[in-house]
Amino acid sequence: MQIRRAVADDLEKYRDQARMFHSMSPIGKSISFDESGYSTFYLNALKNPSISMWLVEINNEIIGIAGALLYHIYFSPSTLVAQELWWWLDPISRGTGAGPAMFTCIEKWAVENNAKAIFMIALENDRVDAMVKVYKRSGYSPMERTFMKEV
Repeated sequence: MQIRRAVADDLEKYRDQARMFHSMSPIGKSISFDESGYSTFYLNALKNPSISMWLVEINNEIIGIAGALLYHIYFSPSTLVAQELWWWLDPISRGTGAGPAMFTCIEKWAVENNAKAIFMIALENDRVDAMVKVYKRSGYSPMERTFMKEV
């Protein structure tokens, strides 16, 4: 197993993983996956020092992806925080240790970039209870829930 930063040459396979994540996410029921738009986002994000994207490979096959963002929080502009944007592992590859290893990459990156806090997300799906346990065991506490309405 190898975890590394994503590069431009990973676009097609990374996008395939992002599409799978999207299809399993509750947002996939309301907002379609835009292949071209995602490709543009991906290539631009690689150039943005406030965004980091990782992938995990086994036998040169991408089995998972993660991404996070650094930003100054609006109510305390001198405070830098990190937020996980996606953390996805192929269902057949769960239990390999790749998920926790990517989780560690996000945390390490946040610390290296002097973030004061890290925000992690748990999708409202059939895995939410398991993710709550993972986060609590790792020292995270619940803060808020996000709600969506199509307009």
